Amino acid sequence: VLDDDDSLNATALRTLPKHLNFDADIVCFEWTEIQNEDGLTVRKKLPRVSIEKSEIVLEKDLPEYLVLPREVPYFGYCWAKLYKKNLLINNDSLFNEKVSTFEDVLFFIEALAASEMVKFSSLNFLTQNYIFKPRSRKASFSYLDFEKSLGFVSVAEYISNSPTINVKYEKYEKKHLLARYTGY
Repeated sequence: VLDDDDSLNATALRTLPKHLNFDADIVCFEWTEIQNEDGLTVRKKLPRVSIEKSEIVLEKDLPEYLVLPREVPYFGYCWAKLYKKNLLINNDSLFNEKVSTFEDVLFFIEALAASEMVKFSSLNFLTQNYIFKPRSRKASFSYLDFEKSLGFVSVAEYISNSPTINVKYEKYEKKHLLARYTGY
């Protein structure tokens, strides 16, 4: 999956086969971020290079994603990942079109909760080029539709109602959660 400001790295497809694992439902890859303001290139590494049970990933990484600073930025994106076709079909995994912010986070958390195993690969799969878009094209502005911009509420509701996710909000200071979810 690529956004309009991403590009596949030249060697990614050539080296992809050795980074796959067919026992994993999701494979997560590293990426490079280019910030247009200063041209700074940053390699975004994953928290581990291993195969993990999905419930362990949710237990370890979701709490780290919920607070600032983001120690696990991969959690907030659906791209730089491969998903097993059966995982998506069997769980009717689709983007929630009622929200235009945090839709990536919601999609990934739902897929992760439905999966058994996740592989974390050191392959630098793509480059994220931050491009400046007109405000009307930015998803985070949701065309100034207040309800569509509250995607974080959908994420919070999903986490709260999911029988497979054991993250308790109470252990996080509300000011950090508020900053995290209104910081976009």
